[in-house]
This record gives sequence, C-alpha cells and structure tokens, in this order.
Amino acid sequence: MAISGRLQQRTETKNAKLRIFGTLVATRHDPTQQDTLRSLNLIDVVFADDFNVREAWSAYYAVLSDGNLNNPIGWSIREEKRRALLLEMTRALSLQQKVSLSDILRSYMPSFVGDQTEVTYMKLKIDKAQLTKQMADLGLSDEQSSKP
Repeated sequence: MAISGRLQQRTETKNAKLRIFGTLVATRHDPTQQDTLRSLNLIDVVFADDFNVREAWSAYYAVLSDGNLNNPIGWSIREEKRRALLLEMTRALSLQQKVSLSDILRSYMPSFVGDQTEVTYMKLKIDKAQLTKQMADLGLSDEQSSKP
C-alpha cells in the first residue's frame, strides 16, 4: 500500500474513533439513545487496536448487562464504568491534555427532557406489566410468545 493510502486509512480510522467518542459524549445524558447504542456496538471494531479502550468497554458492558445492578448503587457503578471508557477513549485519541474528567462529567439536559424520559420509562413499565398479565391470563409464557 502506498504511503498516501496508509495515511488516508489512518485518517479514516481516527475519524471513525472521533465519531464514536463524539456520539458517546454528546449523548452521555441519555445512554439509551439509538446513536449511543450503535456507537457502543462499534467499539470492538473501530478500536480493535486499542486494548485499553476495549477493556474499558468490556467492563462497562459487564455492568450494563448485570440485571442485579438495576438500583441506585448499580447506576452509580455504571456511570463510573462509562466515565472510565470515555477517559480511555480520550487517551487513545491523544485528547487527554484537552478533554478532562470534568469536561466528561459536565452535560446539559433541560429538566423537562429528563421528566419526559422518566414518564416514557414509567409508561413502558406499565405497558409491560399489563401485557405480562394479559399473557398470563391467556396461559402464555414469555418463552412461548417469542417462538416463531
């Protein structure tokens, strides 16, 4: 591969990393956004050569996937692992001198947006409970309903 091809590949890789990092920072107030989920799922490919980023992502993924952490202590652990991931990304992108932990911690979300998110979540829980009851009343289990 020619030198210009290598330089272009390196630039494309760095831009892909910056897009993922930028999305995760931009959506840090709402980790359930589709862009956030897409970016998280691209980390293993885009940061394939960044062991520390992938390790931080593995640690974050582990706490995201742990159903026992759906409580205030668990949410705190998740936030800690998310911050660690973002900090590793700043190192991998050589931004550690420009982007600090306080920059990562600072995010803006109007209170009405937080309220709207909370209401949506509560409605989802109500809908799920109602549907679970209806399925039970019909003698269906979750396993039966998920089969084609």
